[in-house]
Amino acid sequence: MDYQILHEINKNYISLQEQRLKKDKELLVQAMNVFIEKVRERSKVFDKLYGNLYFSGSAYDGLQVGSSSENDFDLNICFKFNLDCIEIEGLEAHPTKQNFAYLKVKNQHKLKAEERELVDQETGFINPKKMFSLLERAGDHVFSKNQNTFTVNGRTVRITRRIGAPYCLNVSSDGVRISIDLVPAIKFNSLRYLPQHYDVHSRIQRVQHLIGDYEDVGFMAICLWKADSEKFEIDFHDLERKILHNKGCVKTVIRLLKLFRNNKGGCYKITWSHFLKTVVMQEVLAHPDQRWRENNIVQLFVDCFRSWYKKMREEFNGDVFFTQMNLISRLRKRSTAFTEQTRSLERILQQFDRQQTIQVFFSQTDFPKAYCKFQLESQSNFEEEISQSQPEQEASRCTVM
Repeated sequence: MDYQILHEINKNYISLQEQRLKKDKELLVQAMNVFIEKVRERSKVFDKLYGNLYFSGSAYDGLQVGSSSENDFDLNICFKFNLDCIEIEGLEAHPTKQNFAYLKVKNQHKLKAEERELVDQETGFINPKKMFSLLERAGDHVFSKNQNTFTVNGRTVRITRRIGAPYCLNVSSDGVRISIDLVPAIKFNSLRYLPQHYDVHSRIQRVQHLIGDYEDVGFMAICLWKADSEKFEIDFHDLERKILHNKGCVKTVIRLLKLFRNNKGGCYKITWSHFLKTVVMQEVLAHPDQRWRENNIVQLFVDCFRSWYKKMREEFNGDVFFTQMNLISRLRKRSTAFTEQTRSLERILQQFDRQQTIQVFFSQTDFPKAYCKFQLESQSNFEEEISQSQPEQEASRCTVM
């Protein structure tokens, strides 16, 4: 019955309507193509540096929880740059930001004029704030000229900006609404641009071996200037996608963990989504031969839940690629909530070990729709049993008489 309950929970509380999500993605692509075209028209520098769009985010990757009226998408604006003129420095140097690095420019005379616009001439590094400012200025200039209204394939689309970093947009048309976070980045099309002396190379090779996929999908240098005004985040999102690709119910397990967190609230609010995604990716890599079949989802969910608790108890959850970067550090800043969550996870697992039911994690009170079907079936079975027993009772009475 636990399998059926999780199936109903996924159906009623997690899964987004496929048709609606399809429409959202269509609007996302169409609206962004028109918006970027307008930005390129307004800024010659942006036009020359613009490479392509890279779509990500929980909704796009199939990991969003709930049926909210608005989907959230992350979108990288990939800038073109002479990659042979970039040296990556300082990676794995900072204890809490091992995935951040400088992009040092060599042979600046080989750069185009627009590429030099992104370089800090004092340090010789590509400057994250310069990249963001270029997008910000060009984008805002479009809004001032178009008054937030665009025509996309014959229909009217309204695009407004929310102040902040990243560059945040709200897009709406015909009752469809989406939220987009735009973040500048540089796409490196090969891992060869990572210097061989960095330990992350051996970890990437290990991941490729475990998942049996050796395709060189490169990496991204993402501009998060609020987090670091000089360095870029080195991101292996395509490799993360490969870890989760074609793994049966693995994405459902991630969404169930996120649903549990959202439902509990309180001390669980400190746990951000990438932390839980990392817990599950670590499980996939630890058990590469394990079959993530849908009919095994109960055991897989419990195993990942135990791994979550173990990492909290041991106060260590290393990043998949930067294994010495402890994701727990961010949670420990909220010491009271961290302690409360760890104790709560322990109590819940102890209760599950005693009762052996998924209702320990997802109660009937909190998720009534998931149990309605079984209540009706139980009532129907009960009535059927009563109905079948009545003739026998009547016959028995006749015999006695």
